[in-house]
Amino acid sequence: MKPTTKHNAKKPAHRNLSTLIGAATVTVVALASLTISLGWVGDGQAKAAPADPHPKPITALFIGDSFTVGIGAPKTSDGFATRVSTYFKWRMQNYGVGHTGYAKGDKTEDSTISTNCQSDRGCPSYMKQFDQAVAAGVVPDVVIVSGGYNDAASNELFESAKQLFAKIHATFASATLYVTSPITVDVVSQEFALRVAMVRVAAFQTNAIFLDLGQPLSGKRELRNRIHPNLNGYKVLTKTITSLIENNELTPARLMLRQRVG
Repeated sequence: MKPTTKHNAKKPAHRNLSTLIGAATVTVVALASLTISLGWVGDGQAKAAPADPHPKPITALFIGDSFTVGIGAPKTSDGFATRVSTYFKWRMQNYGVGHTGYAKGDKTEDSTISTNCQSDRGCPSYMKQFDQAVAAGVVPDVVIVSGGYNDAASNELFESAKQLFAKIHATFASATLYVTSPITVDVVSQEFALRVAMVRVAAFQTNAIFLDLGQPLSGKRELRNRIHPNLNGYKVLTKTITSLIENNELTPARLMLRQRVG
C-alpha cells in the first residue's frame, strides 16, 4: 500500500494592512490635488483654476512710420500705438520712425533712401527697426507692423514685407504678429490700393494676422492734420484696430491678450 501524500491547500494571499493604508492615502492625496487644481465643487462640476491676480504684463512691439509714432496729434502719446497699448494694458515698445517704410530707410541697401530724416535713431526701414528692438533686448508677446504709406507699389515692397514677417515669426515664434493695412488720410488711389494688396498677400503668405482697417480716415478733413491724422483721427484708428483685434477669431493668443478690465 502506497503512502498517502498530503497536499496542503494554497491559502489565499492577504495584503499587509500597512500596504493597504498607504495605497489609500496616496489615492486620497491625488484626489485632493485634482479637486484643488480643477476647483471641484459640490455639484460635481469642474471649475477653472483662478486667474493669476498679478499676470505678467504683455509686451507689444510696434514697427512703422510716422503714423505709428503719432505725428499729427497734439503729442505723440495721443497716437494709436499708445492708445491701443493702454486699451489692452500692454507694455508698449514703439520703434516706429517717420519717413520710413518696408523698403524705405536711410541705408544704402534700402530700395528707397529717406532724405528727410529727423529722428535721432536715423530712419531705419521696418526690418532695421525690428533689428534695433531685438538688439535692445525687447522680447515681445505681440508685434504690430503698420505702414506702407512711404513705400511704392513695387516688388521691393512685397519682398521686404514678406522677409520682415518671416523674420519676426522665426525670432519670436510664440508672439502674435498683426499687420495693418497701409494707412492714408488722402483719397485712395489705384497705386495705393495696390500697396494695400501687396502687404495683405505678404501677410497671408507668412501666416501673419492681417488687420484690414478699411481706410477710415481717407478723404475726411476733420480727421487729419495735413498728411497725418489729428487727435480725432488717431481715436478712430485706435477704435478700428482694437475692435479688429478683439473680434479676430484667428488670434491664437486672443484670450491672453484681453487683460483689459471693463
